[in-house]
Amino acid sequence: MAKTTISQKYQVVIPKEIREKTPIKEGQEMYIYSVGNSIILSPLPKSYSEKMLGLGQAMWKDIDPLEYILKERSEWDKKYAR
Repeated sequence: MAKTTISQKYQVVIPKEIREKTPIKEGQEMYIYSVGNSIILSPLPKSYSEKMLGLGQAMWKDIDPLEYILKERSEWDKKYAR
């Protein structure tokens, strides 16, 4: 955790110890959004598809995708069979 001050123009300096722990660079564009009473800064990704690649993979760790799809189709067929 580090401490900083808001300037009269509402500018914030990111303390050196925080900058050194993150991959941010001078001039880099950032997202800024609020969550409750907190303000979050997040670097804009160079590529959104690369940023999202692998998201949620832990959720599928012990699941065979083909087996899962076949089970879902079977359930769907049972529920909506005519």
